[in-house]
Amino acid sequence: RVVLDIDRAELYARCDARLDAMMAAGALDELAALLERKLPDDLPVMRALGVPQLRPHLQDDRPLEDCLALAKQETRRFAKRQQTWFSNQCGDWDHTDAKETESYTKNIRHKIIN
Repeated sequence: RVVLDIDRAELYARCDARLDAMMAAGALDELAALLERKLPDDLPVMRALGVPQLRPHLQDDRPLEDCLALAKQETRRFAKRQQTWFSNQCGDWDHTDAKETESYTKNIRHKIIN
């Protein structure tokens, strides 16, 4: 059992970059199609990261930059909660820096083979 730890600043940068990539790949079009289905707000898909934050841009003409900033902030908060959960729930697991994944994997393979 292994937890891959990552520097919080790097994690946040990755969260922001991932959301930017999703936007470039058509996330707003996907959200518009979802909203056209007029699903109940209490469904999990309607509460998914990004949906509540980006929805006002499509439905209320709020500036995209503002909505995207909120979506990024909520994504970073979610990632922080995940890190906290892993720290609290998996304290006895092997924690390793995500940057060291390749060397860690080689070490595990060596232990298994020998």
